[in-house]
Amino acid sequence: MTESELRRPLLPLVCLALAAVLATGCTSMQPADLPPESLHSLIRAGSLAQPGDRVIVVVADGREHAFTVSSVDADAVRGELAGGGRITVAIDDIVALRTREPDPARTALAAGGVYVLLAVGVAAYVFLDFIY
Repeated sequence: MTESELRRPLLPLVCLALAAVLATGCTSMQPADLPPESLHSLIRAGSLAQPGDRVIVVVADGREHAFTVSSVDADAVRGELAGGGRITVAIDDIVALRTREPDPARTALAAGGVYVLLAVGVAAYVFLDFIY
């Protein structure tokens, strides 16, 4: 195989890899800026944290806990830590909560970037096929 034949698939693969990276950049952590009483009510109602949500909670002593919510009941939010452990946080101890939510601007940029990169990758693959 010649050097040019080895390089031929490189551009389409790079475009595909960049498109994959852009596709993951659609979310950001959104804080719930509410007084504690409202925050607690909305958590209990299931409006701010639902099973499957990735959250960061700050408790009264200032510690932060990042986890994926597995359940919410009247007293606590339970979840799975990234390292595989489990956590239970009393709702009354939570003073701040951030959730990972779609960011419209990032989503639009990522979607546009994905389509452009995929188009460039396909065009490069087709064009390079005619050259080599």
